[in-house]
Amino acid sequence: MRTDNLQIEINSETGVEIYTKIEWKSDCEYVMTYEKILNHPKDISSVIGKKIFVEILETNGNKIKVRAKSDSMDEKIEFIKTE
Repeated sequence: MRTDNLQIEINSETGVEIYTKIEWKSDCEYVMTYEKILNHPKDISSVIGKKIFVEILETNGNKIKVRAKSDSMDEKIEFIKTE
């Protein structure tokens, strides 16, 4: 689920829930900040507050290409929008 300022990812197999705050910087750039993670089998509390900087590179129908950067990654990702 996603709104303009919140994203919730739920893994249907593991039950892990990831809540991130979305802060738009421009029409094509936003920052995701981890707010809480539920049902994870390990203590990953160190992730809370970490940020991922996202730039939308391309949209084509229901496909979106983004560049996601954080302290530990810099990747280009393509995914299909389902909502």
